[in-house]
Amino acid sequence: MHNPEFIAELRARGFEFLFDVNHLNAISLLEVIVFHREFNKRLLFHGLVHFVQQRILGLPTWLELYVRAVLKTGLHATIPIEVHAYELDGRFALNPAAAFSVQGEVQAWVDDGRY
Repeated sequence: MHNPEFIAELRARGFEFLFDVNHLNAISLLEVIVFHREFNKRLLFHGLVHFVQQRILGLPTWLELYVRAVLKTGLHATIPIEVHAYELDGRFALNPAAAFSVQGEVQAWVDDGRY
């Protein structure tokens, strides 16, 4: 898989710490999750958290928050959208049988301005 053209353009403008799509486990946009390797339940759950985030925030807002945070920190794993997805997939991995509302969790972060 190749990086989107805007990654090369941003690197040419001096942004050094941008992600490489080949190093991501998956990419979630709208109703599609593209996996770069064999997936497991936790990775699928993580992608579904992004799906819920995108539904609640709206894709344009989610993308803006994502890109702005990556440009600010330089590391996609430290941005709020990813931190929350990792937190929720970790909770799922610890006890897959324990039900909780991803929609409720995401909405709470939106309401608190945590993204």
